[in-house]
Amino acid sequence: MEQDYKLVNTNMGQAMSDRKTQILETMLALAGDVGPDRVRTKALAERVGVTEPALYRHFPGGKGEMWRALAGFIGERMAGLWQAVLSTDAAAPERLRRLILAQLGMIKAIPGLPGILFSRALHAENPALRAGVAEVMGRLHGRLQATVEEGQRRGEIRADVDAEAAAWLLIAVAQGTAVRWSITERGFDIEAEGGRLLEVMLTGLAPVA
Repeated sequence: MEQDYKLVNTNMGQAMSDRKTQILETMLALAGDVGPDRVRTKALAERVGVTEPALYRHFPGGKGEMWRALAGFIGERMAGLWQAVLSTDAAAPERLRRLILAQLGMIKAIPGLPGILFSRALHAENPALRAGVAEVMGRLHGRLQATVEEGQRRGEIRADVDAEAAAWLLIAVAQGTAVRWSITERGFDIEAEGGRLLEVMLTGLAPVA
């Protein structure tokens, strides 16, 4: 199932001004080009084609407010992707597979995401961003855990598996692959590698014959 991972205007984006949405999309692209820790408002304003004071008219709280808004912007689009993947009649293991591969596909399409989601330095300086990312991860974990538990009820996943722990391990497959992909300067196919590791995890969840 092919997905469109571009962060286009959907519910949240439509509620914003077009310019505000443009600023967040440009901020995300800039983070992918130079690294999130090096995003500067001057460079952001130049790329958007406005002055720095114009940025602050849209985000009066400054850069911290921009990062907080970006976390929400990413989270809403991830949630839309999860909904599209999970609202199918496929067996639970297949939905888990599709969801993690969709996460990896989004990261591949938007290279700035790993740094924003996993940078300790960035989160330390931006508590609002850290809280936003934690909320997104919590929502993803909840979707995964619920899917594992449904699979257990339907006999598609081992009944003795700790569903809460399994959900975190599935996230770890995506997170670990994304971090390694970023550190190696995107030196391998993130979807293929993540899929390879994911199959090991899903094999461990399969019912014993």
